[in-house]
Amino acid sequence: MNILFWFAGNACFFSPANFILARPGPYINAEVSGGGFPGWVQRIEGSVRTTDPSFLNAIENYISTIGGLISKAQITNGGPVILFQPENEYSVCEGAPSDEDLNFCLEKNYMAAIKQQFRDAGVVVPFVNNDAVALGNWAPGTGKGAVDIYGFDNYPFGWGNGCESRELDTDYRPLTQYNFTQHQSMSFGTPFSLIELQGGAPDQWGDTGVDVCAEMVSNIFARVFYKINYGFRITIFNLYMMLGGTNWGNLGYSSGYTSYDVGAPIMEDRQITRVPISTSYKWQVNTSQGNITVPQLGGFLTLHGRDSRFHVTGYDLGVVILVYSTAEIFTWRRHGSKSVLVLYGGEGETYEFAVDSSIGNATIIEGSNVRVGKKGTIFVMQWDVIPFRQVVHFGEHLNVYVLWWNEAYRYWVMDLPASDPLGLDYGYHAGSVLNTNTMKSPRGLLDYDLSSHDSKSDVSWKITGNLGGEQYRDHGRGPLNEGSVFVERQGYHLPGALNSTKAGWQARTPQEGLSAAGVGLFATTFSLDYPQGYDIPTSVVFNLLTQTTSRGLFRSKLFVNGW
Repeated sequence: MNILFWFAGNACFFSPANFILARPGPYINAEVSGGGFPGWVQRIEGSVRTTDPSFLNAIENYISTIGGLISKAQITNGGPVILFQPENEYSVCEGAPSDEDLNFCLEKNYMAAIKQQFRDAGVVVPFVNNDAVALGNWAPGTGKGAVDIYGFDNYPFGWGNGCESRELDTDYRPLTQYNFTQHQSMSFGTPFSLIELQGGAPDQWGDTGVDVCAEMVSNIFARVFYKINYGFRITIFNLYMMLGGTNWGNLGYSSGYTSYDVGAPIMEDRQITRVPISTSYKWQVNTSQGNITVPQLGGFLTLHGRDSRFHVTGYDLGVVILVYSTAEIFTWRRHGSKSVLVLYGGEGETYEFAVDSSIGNATIIEGSNVRVGKKGTIFVMQWDVIPFRQVVHFGEHLNVYVLWWNEAYRYWVMDLPASDPLGLDYGYHAGSVLNTNTMKSPRGLLDYDLSSHDSKSDVSWKITGNLGGEQYRDHGRGPLNEGSVFVERQGYHLPGALNSTKAGWQARTPQEGLSAAGVGLFATTFSLDYPQGYDIPTSVVFNLLTQTTSRGLFRSKLFVNGW
C-alpha cells in the first residue's frame, strides 16, 4: 500500500499500515496535474527535475517541510516509516536513440541533490527507488545518486491501455523482464524489491468502465502474479493502488476522467464489494506412494477464470508428511507430537489431500462437506469449500482446518510546441485548468481568434480560475476543491449560501432544469441521521426520466458541505 498522509497544523498523520514506505516526491506522477508540482513551478526559468538552481530552490521549502515531518515518524523515533523513496520513476528519457540508451538524459547530480535535501531534513532510513523499467538505474554501487535498496515497477496489463481486451501487455514476459538472477546482477546483496506492482487499471474515455478493470485485476489476478513474485523471491512488495480514489470532480490527467477509481480493491466511495469474474482438470503426480491421479475420490479439480494454484507433494508438517495436497497451505504449526494444519480455497471449489494411514483414523469434528476414504496405505480427504470452517482430526497427531478464502485471514498461526498557457499569467493551475505530467508542456487554450474581427485586440478579456488563484481563500478544503465557475468564485457552494440575499435564489428543482444553455446552481439543505464515528458511503440519484420529461444532456458537479 502506498503511504497516505495529510496535515493538520504542525502534525503529520499516517494511515493505515504497520510499517510505511514514504514516497513524497517532490515529483510523484500518479496521474495528477503537473505530476504533483504546484502550478507556479511553470514560471521558473529552469527545467524541472534537473540541477538548475531555480528548480532546486523552488522545491527546497517543500522538501524541508515534509521531510522534517516524515523524519519525526521514522522507526528510529518510534514511528512506522522504515523506508523512503526520493523522486519517482526517474528512469526513462524521451527521445532515446535506442532501447539500450533509455536513461541517457538522467543527471546523477540531480538525484544526489534530491537525496541530500531529504537527508538535510532529517531522513535517516534507507533510500529506495522505483525504476520504471528494470534497468538498474540508481542501484547501490552505481555512483553518485545511488540509493540503498534498488527497486522497480511492473504492470502486467500495462497502465492506461484500457480494460476492454483484458490481454496482458504484449511485452510482458516475467522471466525475461525480471528474475532473481537479474536482480543479483543489478543489485547484489540487497532485498529483491518490487516497489509498484499493478493493483488497479485506469479506465479510458469511452472505454468499458472501472468495474471491468476491477475484474481484470481481481483477487484472481493477485493469486497468479503474487505467486510468480513469491517464486522469484521478491522481498519488498508494494501495490499501486489499493485505493484509487477520486479527482473531486476535476481531471487529473488527459487520458482519464473525473474518477481515479482505477478498479482498485477499495472503490472510489471506499466500499469493498468487488469480487472476481473454468477449467476442470485432473492432476497426475509422482508421490511417495507412486504415481497417482488426483482427485482420487471422484470429480475434478477446477480453476475459475484466470487463476493459479500451488499443489504440493511430500510436504513435511513436523510429525507427519502430506503425501499431496491440492489445497493451498495457509499456515501450520507443530505442538509437541501434534501438528495443526490450515488449508484454504474458494467457495464451492473441491480440494483433496492425503496422509499416511498410520497416523490414526479420521474424525470429522465440524463440517458437512467432508469425505474421507482409504486408498491402499493412505487416507484421502476431499471436501467442498463452504463459508464456514470444517475440522478433521487424524488420530492424536494431526488436526486439519479447511477454510474459505475470506475467512482464512482471520486466523493467525506528449510535448506541444507552444508558448506558456494563458492561464499561467493569472496563477490558475487547478480545477478548470489541466497541466501535463511533464509540467512545462502546456495543454489547453494556447491561442484564440475572434470571428468577424481583424485584430485580437478588439476585445479585452482575461482568463479566470479558482478564487484567489495561488492565494486561494479556502485553506481548509485546499486549492483543488474549487474551479472557475461563477458560483464557485462567489462561494455559493459553501454552507450557509442559501441565506445569502445577494445570490437571488429562485425556487426551482433540478428536474425543471434550465430554460437555455448555461450553468445553473441548485442548492438545498437536509439533515443526515448517521451514527457518529461511522464513514458511510452515500450516493445521489438524479431521476430525470419521467412520463412527462425526456432525459437531458448535462454535466453535474456536486458539492456537499462545500466539498
